[in-house]
Amino acid sequence: MNRYTLFLKLKYVLYCAFFIVLPVQFRAFFVDKYLFYHTSTGAYGAIQSILNDAIIIFGILLLVYLSLVLKRHAIIKYLFRLFAFLIVCVYVADIFIVYNFSTHLIVADVIKYGAYAGKYIYQIYGIWILMLIPLTVLTISLIIFDLDKVVIHHKRRHLAFWSIMLILFIAYCFRDNSRYVHSWIYKNVIDYNLSIRSQSADYSKAFMSNTPIPDEGVICFSSKPQKKNIIILMVESLSSYHSHFFSGIKDWTPHLDIIAEQNVSFTNFYANGYNTEDGYIAVLTGLLPISAPSYWSNDGRVFFEGFMDISASLPNIAKSHGYRTAFLTAGELIGFGDGQWAESIGFDYIEGSNHPYYAGWKKFHFQSIPDEALLNRVLTIALDRKNRPFLLFVSTLSSHHPFMNPENNRRSEQEVIRYVDKQIGRFYNELKQSDFFSSGMLIITADHHAMVPLKEAEIKKFGAIRAPARIPLIISYGDKHKQVENRAFQQTDIYNSLKNYLNDEKCVSRWLGDLITHPTVPPVFIGHKRGEERSLISIFHGSDDILVKLNGDNTKVLSPSVIGSNIANEVLNKINYERIARQKN
Repeated sequence: MNRYTLFLKLKYVLYCAFFIVLPVQFRAFFVDKYLFYHTSTGAYGAIQSILNDAIIIFGILLLVYLSLVLKRHAIIKYLFRLFAFLIVCVYVADIFIVYNFSTHLIVADVIKYGAYAGKYIYQIYGIWILMLIPLTVLTISLIIFDLDKVVIHHKRRHLAFWSIMLILFIAYCFRDNSRYVHSWIYKNVIDYNLSIRSQSADYSKAFMSNTPIPDEGVICFSSKPQKKNIIILMVESLSSYHSHFFSGIKDWTPHLDIIAEQNVSFTNFYANGYNTEDGYIAVLTGLLPISAPSYWSNDGRVFFEGFMDISASLPNIAKSHGYRTAFLTAGELIGFGDGQWAESIGFDYIEGSNHPYYAGWKKFHFQSIPDEALLNRVLTIALDRKNRPFLLFVSTLSSHHPFMNPENNRRSEQEVIRYVDKQIGRFYNELKQSDFFSSGMLIITADHHAMVPLKEAEIKKFGAIRAPARIPLIISYGDKHKQVENRAFQQTDIYNSLKNYLNDEKCVSRWLGDLITHPTVPPVFIGHKRGEERSLISIFHGSDDILVKLNGDNTKVLSPSVIGSNIANEVLNKINYERIARQKN
């Protein structure tokens, strides 16, 4: 064997190592670490990751092999190699998404967020991301054309190839294909998308017409309406584990913890969804943010689909009682449809980061201004005394992934949460000093749990099913009422509570509680739209964790015998009814 032949073989070994072996090993290591946090089972995650990925490797190698044996068909062989490279790109992109956001690369998300993804990545990585374009083109060209030097003419080489392919296929057949709650993490990107496609299964017309309105056990009684100024501060990705008061896990929010200790705090509070859009919907409409089947459009730019023009929204209710209403976000209004949606549900005034007030402030991801700037702006509006009471909904963004500290541009979750906490503390003290609380209340919560892998301590404290939904909630009257509520509540209860607060009638049900009235009334059921397993909805009922598999007419409760048929039927009827209503809307 001459040096040139040795060099070629070494080069192809490096190709395989860089594009196949290293990504597979990295994913196996990450999956094993993730599952060890959940189950303390070593090596199982790595083995299952490799077994599930075997079919991906099989496909890549098969395409490359076919391109080598079909050298006389130029167009076909280059298409095969291009497809093989695209599979590698999808596989690597999936690893990036799982590592950063604790969910797979999902077709629906690509359709929905794809148009904004490039802009978001550029805002995070800047000019360096542009260097990947020529590098990618060079890599594709190198591999596609360089493989022409590979010659397969010995029968032993063909036999070796097919032996490897057989081993890969057999390995894939031995993967764990159970309904294990964490199996989503070790599934390959193709299998995962196939497993969640049931969420897009349509309801038949007969099923929709026969689905009854749920009997939610609504109870109403008359009350005296209140008229305080209201600020709802929705903090991006603020999670219970960030706070010593709310979890005892981290101690990154000392200012928030002091506010919680001196006011009404809810230590068993849940987000109804996994992203900001879900948080908006739950708090401002009182509806579970469960989408209709096939909730994305052909152009992929659908946000708040099925939740537009909600007449019974919180801003519309507040306006009917003489309130001024405003929606203020730290980000753009057009990128994700926030502005259009806020207008459709009745807000009088809507403002984003393009307002002249923010001239001179540095912009970050989603063209957002720092929380400091946003909260300064809120103070100027909240302290502008006028006769009419107001409802302000404020949405921050500094603590969004990738956790970039606006003060020093360092990427650190801890630093960012501490920065956000400092701004919340300053904002709260300014409200107190200005006597806002003499006629106002402040509600502090989050849009969703941080989109990062769950911490081991979270799993041990809250459980693997509930931990992804745990967020803080504080209702403050300016240190005038101190209480710790340990019973379970959810974001939709904020809507229902404020609705009751403003009206002369208070209503609660099995699905909607009241966390402002005295005494508080918790809901019987709490719903959570899961982010890591999109075809599942979690329902918390007492100590029971109920999982519902979305599948059109065949939507079902997993393990219904644990909770009984009556509870299972009530949960199914509620979820089916809500999804059908969103489809009709």
